[in-house]
Amino acid sequence: MSNPYTPDFDQIPPVLAGREEALSKIDEVVEKTASGRSLEVIVSGPPGYGKTTLLRRTAERLEGDPRIEAVMVDSLKVRTCDQLHCLLLGESPKEGDAASLSHFQAVWDRSWRCEALLTHRPTFLMVDDADQVTEELVHGILSLCLKAKFEKVKFGFILAGSPWLMQHLFDLHADDLERSYGWIDLELLEPEAVTTALLQPLEDAGHRIQLEEEDLEYLVAQTRCYPFFIQCVGHSLWDAAEATGRKVVDSGVVDSARPEWWRRINAMLADRMRQLEERGLLPYARALAWYFRSGQKYISLDDFDRVIEMRDADADAKRIWGELETLGYVRTDERHGGRIEPGVPILMDYVLKAMVFEGKSIAGQSTARP
Repeated sequence: MSNPYTPDFDQIPPVLAGREEALSKIDEVVEKTASGRSLEVIVSGPPGYGKTTLLRRTAERLEGDPRIEAVMVDSLKVRTCDQLHCLLLGESPKEGDAASLSHFQAVWDRSWRCEALLTHRPTFLMVDDADQVTEELVHGILSLCLKAKFEKVKFGFILAGSPWLMQHLFDLHADDLERSYGWIDLELLEPEAVTTALLQPLEDAGHRIQLEEEDLEYLVAQTRCYPFFIQCVGHSLWDAAEATGRKVVDSGVVDSARPEWWRRINAMLADRMRQLEERGLLPYARALAWYFRSGQKYISLDDFDRVIEMRDADADAKRIWGELETLGYVRTDERHGGRIEPGVPILMDYVLKAMVFEGKSIAGQSTARP
């Protein structure tokens, strides 16, 4: 049996623990859409918290379901209403002079045929990276949603994006989505869910778990309850357990697995830091890391602006905030007035260590158990 863990942001983990409530809400909306009722769900959360995973798991579950058609939308490729209609119809957008009468007629025809299709085929639209949607596209989606509410079509959708999603929709004059049927705000996983995600695939494959409570607490602490780290640790535990040939996971397996999971985690941290540098964000990232190094758990918006201005008085603090959040360096806690907290665990520590070592190859964490 191959290793079931998926240390990759683009893959569905073998056990989606801790997201039962979110999946239940999405399933409820899907079922109501299948029966002809129009509903929508907004999924918000920092990068790496499982938004794409929820959408892909939903698409996987609906594959082959004769009651409803599930359609995934890449918001970076589908930018216009006509492109959306082509996607729903299963057609390729036609090139042509946008000002010509024939092009206008073709666009109108696709719009009409799309609406006709949705009158008898319930469709569930899933839009990832929704904080990148254009104004035309979001209003095209809302138009279909409005027609569904008047029972002209059968249509529901999910918009999944960063904590900036609601602000983006507000800027596009689509803030009425704030009253959506379901709002899912993803947080870090609880320790119990982390333990399930780490060990259940091993147990399902016949491995015996022989770990003391302190070993389990150590493993959970190593993951920082962050989905990507969980998959790195699980993947390494599987390989280390298989290498023994005994189908047993004990403290010796944990010690053998540790270097490999930190190799994967450090590779991801190094890639994020490279992206920070390429976007010219590294000086601001370091300034924020020093701020949090002082023991602060969050930073207010006013203090964030001051930290950025200390590095560059002419810098656009709002743009920097958005780009740092896109890379997962920080996250916005909307429940507490939009204050800003560290994003990907230990990424700030990694950035500071890289500064100290002047770009030399470093480890984000010691591989020795304390």
